[in-house]
Amino acid sequence: MANQSELNHETFPAFLYDQGDRIGLLKKILQSLGNPDKRFNIIHICGTNGKGSTSLMIAALLRKMNYHVGLFTSPYIGNIYNGIQVDFKNISNQHFNQKISLIEKVLQNPKFNGVKVSAFEAQFLISMLYFADLHVDYVVLECGLGGELDATNAVFNTMYSIFTKISLDHVGILGNNITEIATTKSKIIRQIMSLFQRSTNLGKPFAFWKKKHIPKMRLF
Repeated sequence: MANQSELNHETFPAFLYDQGDRIGLLKKILQSLGNPDKRFNIIHICGTNGKGSTSLMIAALLRKMNYHVGLFTSPYIGNIYNGIQVDFKNISNQHFNQKISLIEKVLQNPKFNGVKVSAFEAQFLISMLYFADLHVDYVVLECGLGGELDATNAVFNTMYSIFTKISLDHVGILGNNITEIATTKSKIIRQIMSLFQRSTNLGKPFAFWKKKHIPKMRLF
């Protein structure tokens, strides 16, 4: 298995968060790649703590029900391939490199004017292509940083948004207080979908979302 130099920081910078319209760019790239994100049901996981374990549990339940499940987690554990799984099997080095080549080819199109995507954005794009190729039924998609400007928010639509505990998280980037941070994270919520929130995750985030009259809100 190759090392992580496949996503070297010269080609894929480590951090481009909030540098221009990243979500708009990723949507255009996904469109140029054939809209792979439209080929499966997406369960979007957001929060401060417990995202990874919640993602794993949901994926395990879906797999127990004989669905084919894509799992995208961040940060990955051990090696970069661990963050992109189908039915709990890591993406192979071969598939990973194939998707990188495809993304690089798309970015060479003059309409992208030499723009670069970050390492995390590249991982997200690779996962969408891989999950579509393997015809998964569901994708459990864990946010990387925040919600509104996170690469995972570039998907066309989601079936469910699930929020784990929200607390002070990347203060100064996502917001300066719990309400601002909750606002940033809430921007993954779509108009026609179901929202699930941790029942002990009440207080200011819950009050903010309740005030916004978000439809189909459930506590767990």
